[in-house]
Amino acid sequence: MAEVWELIKQAIERFYEVALAWLAGLNLDPRAWDDTTRLVVLAAVLVLVVALSLRRRGGRAARRAGWPEFLVTNGSIFLLSDTSEGATASGHAAVAAPADGGTRKPARLAAPADARYQLRMTVNNLNAFPVQLLELTVQTGSGRQPVIADAAAVLPPHGAVDVAADLYDLPGERGSLALYLHSTASRPRSLRLVVPLEWEPWNQRYRVKGTDLRVEQSNVPASELYRRRRLGQLRRQRVGAAVVGVGASAVRGVTGAVRQLQERRRHAVAAALAAREARSAAAMRESPITVPLAPSRARSDDEGGTEGARSQGARSESTRSESARSESARSESGRERLTWPDRYRDAPESSSGRAPGSEQAEDDPPRERPRLDFPDEF
Repeated sequence: MAEVWELIKQAIERFYEVALAWLAGLNLDPRAWDDTTRLVVLAAVLVLVVALSLRRRGGRAARRAGWPEFLVTNGSIFLLSDTSEGATASGHAAVAAPADGGTRKPARLAAPADARYQLRMTVNNLNAFPVQLLELTVQTGSGRQPVIADAAAVLPPHGAVDVAADLYDLPGERGSLALYLHSTASRPRSLRLVVPLEWEPWNQRYRVKGTDLRVEQSNVPASELYRRRRLGQLRRQRVGAAVVGVGASAVRGVTGAVRQLQERRRHAVAAALAAREARSAAAMRESPITVPLAPSRARSDDEGGTEGARSQGARSESTRSESARSESARSESGRERLTWPDRYRDAPESSSGRAPGSEQAEDDPPRERPRLDFPDEF
């Protein structure tokens, strides 16, 4: 037994090595493949197709095994006229007469929009238990939203029910009719019966193709789906409005903050300028130097100002004369000191240690420092 397992192991390893070598040397261009490669690829494709077909057939059979069976007959959706001529008991009249004769009107190649229609059909229950019909929907190729109509009826066991409903706005050439059913004696309980529609221009109606119907599982009816869709749209609109409001408030807040910052900067600049001007004015008031007015402004002053200017000019004249006299006196005294007599040049100093003529120098009047005055006119 050990030898058998060893041979199997060696065979598997050998096959693995050969497969790797074949894949490593495989060319992606089909034109360069040899006969062995073509046979391998063809066998793989055949195996894949057979597996998919068996899986699909087995799943459909398992799905349809315990499901209810239905049949739709005599189904059609007629285009109705809005005029009151030839109105039937229901208040509407068919635009085109049925196929057995009658006066026909110009045919429409496609169902018009914003028009009234009437659905008539017979739903047959081929099961041994009753089924509840909840509602029906009609969806056409050009329609944006399905048209939903209530059709509350009970389908008896092995019985049939005639269904009639007034519909509106079914444009297009093709569509589908869906019946939502509920049963408590089968699994699944909620079903949807889907039937295709085709527009017949010569009869001005949609024909319900009952031979192509299919039964599907349905979790909720169409009205609930439409309600959820509308609630989702309203929530999205509300969220969008909230986001827009928050964004607008944020923009307003940022704009207000920027404006406040700019206002604070302007106030700070104005305060700094005012403080600078105040310091300049205080420095000008504390300065001892005064600058006289220009001649033009001096002439425009009043009489009192003129008299004050004249008195100031007189004082400045007297000050200049005094300074001139003191300067001449100092120059005279200097000349005297420079021209001492010859008898005092070689004389010895006195006991007090002062030179001759120092008493005379001490008796001289003290020197005055000249004042700096600006002239009246530059």
